[in-house]
Amino acid sequence: MKISDSNHERIQRAIEGPPLAPGERCLIVEDVVTTGGSVLRAIEVVRGRAQIEGGVVTFDLSETGIESANKFLSYFLFPAAAYTVVVTRDAKRSKVSVGSNPWARPARPHDISKLCERYGGGGHPVVGAVSLPPDHLDDARRVAGEIAATLRIPPAP
Repeated sequence: MKISDSNHERIQRAIEGPPLAPGERCLIVEDVVTTGGSVLRAIEVVRGRAQIEGGVVTFDLSETGIESANKFLSYFLFPAAAYTVVVTRDAKRSKVSVGSNPWARPARPHDISKLCERYGGGGHPVVGAVSLPPDHLDDARRVAGEIAATLRIPPAP
């Protein structure tokens, strides 16, 4: 990482050790060490719940205690998948997350942001989401099903 004049003071407060001058290089080392248990649990839960149909992986984590999972996990488990549609829920919202496999070939033909916008969400052409109130889980599941069904059908030219 290279320290610039614009972020020098903010970075210096976060770094332990001798003072750094603007332009000086430093190495950032993450200080979080885990057993990986939560990741391994997420893999097993997704493996047990995920279904793939028409190139779309779907799974519902809303009642598992897992509020989110690595967005690339489904492509690790299902490399042929082009898209993933996931339902989650936490104290603030019920959420439908939609993503596309960056390694998929041929290129993904759907614009995910436009699909999510139909339901009040948004995003980018390759990733998006729809957030609903936490007590609207059934609506989130319906939205997820409709988005997954759309992704299974090639768009009209």
